[in-house]
Amino acid sequence: LTAVVLVSAEGGLTALRTARPVSLAPALVAGAAFGLFFVLLDGTSQTSGLTPLVAARLASVALVVVVALAGRQTLRVTGAAFPLVALSGLGDMSANALFLLATQQDGQLAITGVLASLYPVSTVLLAQVLLRERLVGAQIAGLGAAVVAVVLITLPG
Repeated sequence: LTAVVLVSAEGGLTALRTARPVSLAPALVAGAAFGLFFVLLDGTSQTSGLTPLVAARLASVALVVVVALAGRQTLRVTGAAFPLVALSGLGDMSANALFLLATQQDGQLAITGVLASLYPVSTVLLAQVLLRERLVGAQIAGLGAAVVAVVLITLPG
Protein backbone atom coordinates (compact mmCIF):
# COMPACT_ATOMS: atom_id res chain seq x y z
CA LEU A 1 0.00 0.00 0.00
CA THR A 2 2.84 2.36 0.85
CA ALA A 3 4.52 1.66 -2.48
CA VAL A 4 1.34 2.37 -4.44
CA VAL A 5 0.64 5.61 -2.57
CA LEU A 6 4.21 6.87 -3.02
CA VAL A 7 4.45 5.87 -6.69
CA SER A 8 1.15 7.63 -7.36
CA ALA A 9 2.31 10.85 -5.67
CA GLU A 10 3.10 12.69 -8.89
CA GLY A 11 3.45 15.98 -7.07
CA GLY A 12 5.53 14.49 -4.26
CA LEU A 13 4.72 14.32 -0.57
CA THR A 14 3.48 17.91 -0.59
CA ALA A 15 0.68 16.90 -2.94
CA LEU A 16 -0.28 14.10 -0.56
CA ARG A 17 -0.48 16.51 2.39
CA THR A 18 -2.66 18.94 0.47
CA ALA A 19 -5.06 16.28 -0.84
CA ARG A 20 -8.65 17.00 0.09
CA PRO A 21 -10.69 14.25 1.74
CA VAL A 22 -13.33 14.57 -1.00
CA SER A 23 -10.71 13.51 -3.56
CA LEU A 24 -10.10 10.28 -1.65
CA ALA A 25 -13.62 8.92 -2.21
CA PRO A 26 -13.21 8.12 -5.94
CA ALA A 27 -9.82 6.53 -5.27
CA LEU A 28 -11.23 4.37 -2.47
CA VAL A 29 -14.22 3.33 -4.58
CA ALA A 30 -11.94 2.45 -7.51
CA GLY A 31 -9.61 0.49 -5.22
CA ALA A 32 -12.51 -1.39 -3.68
CA ALA A 33 -13.88 -2.18 -7.15
CA PHE A 34 -10.50 -3.52 -8.28
CA GLY A 35 -10.26 -5.61 -5.13
CA LEU A 36 -13.79 -6.95 -5.58
CA PHE A 37 -13.03 -7.82 -9.21
CA PHE A 38 -9.93 -9.75 -8.19
CA VAL A 39 -11.76 -11.56 -5.37
CA LEU A 40 -14.60 -12.51 -7.73
CA LEU A 41 -12.09 -13.83 -10.27
CA ASP A 42 -10.50 -15.92 -7.53
CA GLY A 43 -13.91 -17.35 -6.71
CA THR A 44 -14.37 -18.82 -10.18
CA SER A 45 -14.00 -22.53 -10.83
CA GLN A 46 -10.62 -23.90 -11.88
CA THR A 47 -12.35 -25.49 -14.86
CA SER A 48 -13.86 -22.22 -16.09
CA GLY A 49 -10.68 -21.23 -17.92
CA LEU A 50 -10.83 -17.68 -19.24
CA THR A 51 -14.64 -17.63 -19.56
CA PRO A 52 -15.10 -15.25 -16.57
CA LEU A 53 -13.08 -12.63 -18.43
CA VAL A 54 -15.44 -12.80 -21.39
CA ALA A 55 -18.36 -12.00 -19.09
CA ALA A 56 -16.37 -9.22 -17.38
CA ARG A 57 -15.37 -7.67 -20.72
CA LEU A 58 -18.94 -7.80 -22.04
CA ALA A 59 -20.17 -6.08 -18.88
CA SER A 60 -17.49 -3.37 -19.09
CA VAL A 61 -18.18 -2.71 -22.78
CA ALA A 62 -21.92 -2.46 -22.05
CA LEU A 63 -21.21 0.01 -19.22
CA VAL A 64 -19.00 2.15 -21.47
CA VAL A 65 -21.69 2.21 -24.17
CA VAL A 66 -24.38 3.21 -21.65
CA VAL A 67 -22.20 5.98 -20.20
CA ALA A 68 -21.28 7.24 -23.67
CA LEU A 69 -24.90 7.28 -24.79
CA ALA A 70 -26.05 8.98 -21.59
CA GLY A 71 -23.40 11.66 -22.02
CA ARG A 72 -23.95 11.91 -25.77
CA GLN A 73 -20.30 11.05 -26.37
CA THR A 74 -18.86 9.29 -29.39
CA LEU A 75 -17.05 5.97 -29.08
CA ARG A 76 -15.05 6.62 -32.23
CA VAL A 77 -11.29 6.31 -31.80
CA THR A 78 -9.17 8.51 -34.05
CA GLY A 79 -6.60 6.89 -36.29
CA ALA A 80 -3.60 8.15 -34.34
CA ALA A 81 -4.94 6.91 -31.01
CA PHE A 82 -6.13 3.51 -32.24
CA PRO A 83 -2.80 1.64 -31.85
CA LEU A 84 -2.46 2.91 -28.27
CA VAL A 85 -6.05 1.97 -27.43
CA ALA A 86 -5.57 -1.50 -28.96
CA LEU A 87 -2.27 -2.00 -27.09
CA SER A 88 -3.88 -0.87 -23.83
CA GLY A 89 -6.75 -3.31 -24.31
CA LEU A 90 -4.34 -6.13 -25.10
CA GLY A 91 -2.27 -5.33 -22.00
CA ASP A 92 -5.37 -5.15 -19.80
CA MET A 93 -6.77 -8.46 -21.03
CA SER A 94 -3.37 -10.15 -20.79
CA ALA A 95 -2.91 -8.97 -17.21
CA ASN A 96 -6.42 -10.10 -16.25
CA ALA A 97 -5.93 -13.47 -17.96
CA LEU A 98 -2.62 -14.04 -16.19
CA PHE A 99 -4.19 -13.07 -12.85
CA LEU A 100 -7.11 -15.44 -13.43
CA LEU A 101 -4.80 -18.29 -14.43
CA ALA A 102 -2.66 -17.64 -11.34
CA THR A 103 -5.69 -17.82 -9.05
CA GLN A 104 -6.71 -21.12 -10.65
CA GLN A 105 -3.41 -22.70 -9.61
CA ASP A 106 -2.69 -24.05 -6.18
CA GLY A 107 -0.98 -21.15 -4.50
CA GLN A 108 -1.53 -18.14 -2.38
CA LEU A 109 -3.89 -15.45 -3.60
CA ALA A 110 -2.05 -13.04 -1.31
CA ILE A 111 1.08 -13.19 -3.47
CA THR A 112 -0.84 -12.79 -6.71
CA GLY A 113 -2.92 -9.99 -5.19
CA VAL A 114 0.11 -8.03 -4.01
CA LEU A 115 1.76 -8.30 -7.41
CA ALA A 116 -1.44 -7.26 -9.18
CA SER A 117 -1.90 -4.28 -6.86
CA LEU A 118 1.45 -2.88 -7.97
CA TYR A 119 0.14 -1.95 -11.42
CA PRO A 120 0.67 1.80 -10.77
CA VAL A 121 4.40 1.03 -10.76
CA SER A 122 4.25 -0.06 -14.40
CA THR A 123 2.17 3.02 -15.28
CA VAL A 124 4.73 5.36 -13.73
CA LEU A 125 7.64 3.55 -15.37
CA LEU A 126 5.94 3.67 -18.77
CA ALA A 127 5.28 7.40 -18.32
CA GLN A 128 8.95 7.90 -17.53
CA VAL A 129 10.18 5.88 -20.49
CA LEU A 130 7.61 6.83 -23.14
CA LEU A 131 6.66 10.35 -22.10
CA ARG A 132 9.98 11.32 -20.51
CA GLU A 133 8.24 12.29 -17.28
CA ARG A 134 10.53 12.96 -14.37
CA LEU A 135 10.09 11.04 -11.16
CA VAL A 136 9.94 12.94 -7.88
CA GLY A 137 11.59 11.62 -4.73
CA ALA A 138 8.39 10.11 -3.35
CA GLN A 139 7.89 8.13 -6.55
CA ILE A 140 11.45 6.81 -6.45
CA ALA A 141 10.89 5.78 -2.83
CA GLY A 142 7.65 4.09 -3.92
CA LEU A 143 9.50 2.14 -6.61
CA GLY A 144 11.98 1.01 -3.97
CA ALA A 145 9.15 -0.01 -1.64
CA ALA A 146 7.56 -1.97 -4.49
CA VAL A 147 10.79 -3.89 -5.08
CA VAL A 148 11.04 -4.63 -1.34
CA ALA A 149 7.40 -5.83 -1.30
CA VAL A 150 8.00 -8.19 -4.21
CA VAL A 151 11.17 -9.58 -2.59
CA LEU A 152 9.43 -10.05 0.75
CA ILE A 153 6.44 -11.93 -0.66
CA THR A 154 8.66 -14.26 -2.68
CA LEU A 155 10.78 -15.30 0.29
CA PRO A 156 9.97 -18.77 1.58
CA GLY A 157 7.94 -18.40 4.68
